[in-house]
Formats: sequence, structure tokens, C-alpha cells
Amino acid sequence: MTRSGKFIRVYYDGVLQGEDARGHSGGKLSGGLGAIGCHLGFIKDSVRNFGRAGFKGAIDEVYVFSRALQQHEVQALMRR
Repeated sequence: MTRSGKFIRVYYDGVLQGEDARGHSGGKLSGGLGAIGCHLGFIKDSVRNFGRAGFKGAIDEVYVFSRALQQHEVQALMRR
């Protein structure tokens, strides 16, 4: 996933799956209860109210950059 301004782009195996600019994607990425694969607010408010918290599946590599990568850069990281 990349974020540039209000645009969120999701990639799967280096291929763009979709883009969205409808939500409130601006602002800080840290300082809250967000986590990779899970929003910790679900756990804080009681997992019983929300079911299983977090991402269903495996996340095997995470990179954090100070800018949104282009698709060819995402693909290059995938091939490492």
C-alpha cells in the first residue's frame, strides 16, 4: 500500500489492485492506535465486540518510506 496526498494505492505481488481518494487519508501515520494488520482500538474496546482483530493471512515484508513509491519500485522490492 502506498499513500500520496489523498491517494491510497494497493498492490498485490507488485500489481496495482486499486486506487482510492475518497477517504480521509491525509494526516499523520503515527501517534494513534494503528498497527500493521490491526487497529489496536479493536483490542482496547474489547475484541468480543468486534470478533477477530487484525489481518487474516500473513504479512511477510514491511517497508516504510518517507514518500510513496512508484509501481516499478514496488515491483523491484518484491523481486528482492
